[in-house]
Amino acid sequence: MNKMRRIATAATVAVFAATLVSGCQGTGSSVEPPQGVKVSIYQPRSDISMNRIAIKFHNNGAETLTITAASLTSKLFASEFVWSSSRAAKVSPGFTIDLRFDIPPVASCDEGISASSVRFGWSVGNVSGTSVITPDDTFSILESLHSNGCFIAEMNTVGTFTAVSLTPPAQELAPAKLLISFVPTGKEGTLTINSVGSTTLLSPADPNGIGSSQLDLGVVIGANGPFEITVPIVPNRCDAHGIAEDKVGTRIPLLVKLDDGTEGRFVLPASNQLRAQMYSFYTSFCGLG
Repeated sequence: MNKMRRIATAATVAVFAATLVSGCQGTGSSVEPPQGVKVSIYQPRSDISMNRIAIKFHNNGAETLTITAASLTSKLFASEFVWSSSRAAKVSPGFTIDLRFDIPPVASCDEGISASSVRFGWSVGNVSGTSVITPDDTFSILESLHSNGCFIAEMNTVGTFTAVSLTPPAQELAPAKLLISFVPTGKEGTLTINSVGSTTLLSPADPNGIGSSQLDLGVVIGANGPFEITVPIVPNRCDAHGIAEDKVGTRIPLLVKLDDGTEGRFVLPASNQLRAQMYSFYTSFCGLG
């Protein structure tokens, strides 16, 4: 083989190798993340009732970072946390951005501490790629979420709670009545509703009709009931923007205890009908109609 043929062959091999690398990157391989990019996990208070977390992207680099896709993987959960957005997220140098992720169901409750990773698609200037990075979970958010998910799974083996309806008062400026139903599975054991908490929109009311951040109940529930619990409810505040800006105000939190003494938090979701009843009561009580 002469010198020119050797050069041509080497060039062909190089092009072929580059094509392979490019093809692999397009089908799931990862590259080093852009310089200065860090990722951390936390859960803003407003996201607790919405059953989601925030992943914060820190851009300590010199150029704008554009995030096109992102997901978080942990063996503690049955599937990935996925960021769903039709628009890319841009992070200027020296700034951060929070991306929201819905929390998937937990995996086996026998799992202990598990490493996690965040995979994200990005571009910086004319360079783009997909990278995998280990997030900073200083407050052990994932372990805490897994633990509470397992608590709820154990709670559901005894029975399930549902927020059914909100009945307005017969007179103005009196609490409405939130009806919570309990359906037992028949399994032995009891659940104790230690307390019910407030939301950004509504609060449980004490015997004097005054709203509080937390109302102690101490109701013990088992296979023989009680099958219905009524909680007095008043607005947490009277603000014309309260309903317009509401995201989590209709999701009532319960603090529940199992027979073994384990305590956990369970949020009662609201149906469309119940949400409408809550908004109507809030509007009427506050004189916003």
